[in-house]
Amino acid sequence: MRIKESVSEGIGILSFDGNLVLDEATELRTLIKPYLEEQKFSGLICNLEGVEYIDSSGIGILVSIFKSLKRFDKKFALTGLNQRNREVLNLSKLDKLLIIAPDNESAIKILTE
Repeated sequence: MRIKESVSEGIGILSFDGNLVLDEATELRTLIKPYLEEQKFSGLICNLEGVEYIDSSGIGILVSIFKSLKRFDKKFALTGLNQRNREVLNLSKLDKLLIIAPDNESAIKILTE
């Protein structure tokens, strides 16, 4: 999996390209550490536009990121979900817990309000 990092209005943006599966967990935990610890970031967006498949471990990774950010009083959103991944989140009821926006710009507006 490739992950591109960017920042907009104090929100970190991670754009994923590849499948979100168990093999990515360690890398993601290392990658999100600065977004948790540095005060200049008020939240994090995971753009999943390039993700074709999320397995149960991938869902666990997203929940772990959400819980970690929440502990640091930071916000979290998902963007760019394809129909299949959206259905996975709906079935797991995570669509009720997580902020899901169609694109990064919409998510930034929600997270900075």
